[in-house]
Amino acid sequence: MRTPQELNPAASGGMTRRELLCKTGSTALLLSALSIGLEGCGGGTGSALLPGTPFSEATRAKLDSALSRSRAALGIPGVVASLFIPGEGLWESSVGIADKQTQQPMVAGMHTRIGSITKTFVVTAILQLADEKSLNLGDPVAKYLDFVPNGANITLRMLANMTSGLFSYTSTETWLNAFFQNPQRRFTARELLDYGFNNPQKFSFEPPGSSIEYCNSNTLILGLVVEKVSGIKIEDFVAQRILAPLGLNNTSWPTNASMPSPLAHGYTEQTLDDREVDSTFWDPSWGGAAGMMISDLEDMKVWARALGEGTLLSAEMQRERLTWAPYGSPTFKYGVGIGYYHGWIGHTGSLPGYNTAAFYLPQKRAVLVVQTNTDTRFVITPGNPPVSMEPVIGIIREITKIVTPDDVPDGYDFLDEEFLS
Repeated sequence: MRTPQELNPAASGGMTRRELLCKTGSTALLLSALSIGLEGCGGGTGSALLPGTPFSEATRAKLDSALSRSRAALGIPGVVASLFIPGEGLWESSVGIADKQTQQPMVAGMHTRIGSITKTFVVTAILQLADEKSLNLGDPVAKYLDFVPNGANITLRMLANMTSGLFSYTSTETWLNAFFQNPQRRFTARELLDYGFNNPQKFSFEPPGSSIEYCNSNTLILGLVVEKVSGIKIEDFVAQRILAPLGLNNTSWPTNASMPSPLAHGYTEQTLDDREVDSTFWDPSWGGAAGMMISDLEDMKVWARALGEGTLLSAEMQRERLTWAPYGSPTFKYGVGIGYYHGWIGHTGSLPGYNTAAFYLPQKRAVLVVQTNTDTRFVITPGNPPVSMEPVIGIIREITKIVTPDDVPDGYDFLDEEFLS
């Protein structure tokens, strides 16, 4: 049986999108309120672009073609993509369908499940608590939770940068069977963690922190630490401390299997018989703090920049976030709840039916977001063994070849031992 892809991003008084997206350093550039989202931020190029100025017609044509060709080549039902480079232009496009039954087209504004981009929110919560001195990244997890194997030797940082050595519950046959036999089943965090804890831990012959292994259990545990320290549920902490200040009104932590409208239906081949099904309303509780959130294109654009620039953190904590674990490669690294993809920083997210990427390119202050309504991977060659690639990475490669040819994510991630999303 095929293993499922790993789950891997405004209250009054909060920062407006205009202030957030045009923020440079600690100063918000209070520009014209005629535009919203990413439009009109001038960046550091001295450009006189008007709000919403698109890329040149020639560049837009190349990007449109790349999106259409890659969608067709990868067999993706529908995709929405947005790219903004201050001083160069804005491009946004959608192709394909959101619902195979009704043939409804895929358009911007549709909600999708964002999988492991949830991790970026949860780790941001941890960093906010560290900023307040409520915890320290060097604290052993045993200080907060007494049931984690080897918890006295595993720090919060190791959980966040995937070097804990814990066994991921999503890698266990017992959990796989439980989930695929009933995708509507509700799971608690402790139930999920126990699936992994009942297996020998990955770093049996080496200490935690000595290697890297992508693991959903890590972020589930961090969610419980946030609850222990803050005294409120992780979903409430994220809503109050992250979603509200940034005005992410279309981002949510679902309480059941429903999806807000408008929505894109999700399609997966991760089934007991490998046949494609509509997985839109499968219960996402199995993702928990590792991957159950929902969002749309506009909110992901805001979050990609906030994540890349450390909007909700001190400069010190943003440096912590971007401290890469020493086990990556020159082009792929993992930090404290964030990835490095050949210059771009951010995260991808995938679970049955959906795949999303939210990336930021610091030297250009560029934002790139891609949403698809399938998680089905494709095999790339050469490679021995062949390596699978997420749909969003296939699309992003074609986009970045056009606009940032010096920063094109490779076809697979060094963490992709079984899957990374």
